[in-house]
Amino acid sequence: MLKNLANLQISHLVKSSRFEAIVTQCAGLPKAIIFFICFGVNLFATFMAKPMQNAPGNSMHIHQSILDKKGKSATKVTYHDPCHFRKVQGIYKEPRVLLENYNFIEMRDPNICCGFGGITIQTEKFDLAQKAGRIKAEMIDETEADFVSAECSACRIQITEALNEFGSNTNFKHPLELIAERLKGGENE
Repeated sequence: MLKNLANLQISHLVKSSRFEAIVTQCAGLPKAIIFFICFGVNLFATFMAKPMQNAPGNSMHIHQSILDKKGKSATKVTYHDPCHFRKVQGIYKEPRVLLENYNFIEMRDPNICCGFGGITIQTEKFDLAQKAGRIKAEMIDETEADFVSAECSACRIQITEALNEFGSNTNFKHPLELIAERLKGGENE
């Protein structure tokens, strides 16, 4: 039933919409949209092995559609690579380009998982999630950044909790939060 409902919704979207692009704010969503539109539910495992750039369709992440820069900010920002972006889709340069208008500080090993790891890790192997979170929090804290940024809501939960437990002064903000504040002329503080 869920499969039929998903197919119906996507079919309606494709047939009734006249859009040039689908812009998303979540690390995993572009791949899911292309997957549903192009391949259907049964080919999920096959599709996940393919890079997003080779998939047909016109789905893009917000970093590929917003290029407005308002000048360099003194705010120090570091970036965490969500697994759904770098490891699954090969996206890692675009977010950094967008954050160039900040005092960008690359953390040591930004590609290491924050430890959220999905529901199994969070419920059955929480000790592993905490260990990975501590490692990520230490990397972030070493940068002395004001903010760590990433698009993934799961990463946000994990990193925020890890930073709190670590006692870090760095806060988490989605890139869109940083961008919105910059476009309003603020310094993200």
